[in-house]
Amino acid sequence: MDNSPFSWSVSAAVAVFDDDRVLIQRRRDNGRWELPGGCVDPQETPWRAVRRECEEETGVRPRNLKLSGCYTRCDVPVTEFVFAADMHAGTPTPSDEASESRFVPIEDAVGMTGPVFARKIHAARQAAEMNAPAAIDYARHDTHQWL
Repeated sequence: MDNSPFSWSVSAAVAVFDDDRVLIQRRRDNGRWELPGGCVDPQETPWRAVRRECEEETGVRPRNLKLSGCYTRCDVPVTEFVFAADMHAGTPTPSDEASESRFVPIEDAVGMTGPVFARKIHAARQAAEMNAPAAIDYARHDTHQWL
């Protein structure tokens, strides 16, 4: 019997929209394009974490955060909160975690990020337009390209 404590991670990501463009970043560790975000620290809300992560990673401060979806993987104990937001301030800049950050047309971002992030970008856009969450996606089996 395994007596180790149950461990579950929580992360948050944000699709920051500027008209018909969305902010994406290229990760330094693997070269993949994705939405800004990261781990939610202990005693931190996903809303606060995603603001902090976005500004640290891209130099952009989001505003009008709207929860667009909650995603849980079936193979790893992680739940990710994804938000839609507008750009408030800042200019996309490289960081320790992102070699490049920029606003690109939404359809270009969908092609650059792969199917998992594409689904999250579309859900975020829909949530921003509807002013309501668009996706609650529990334990999907097709999230092998999670990060």
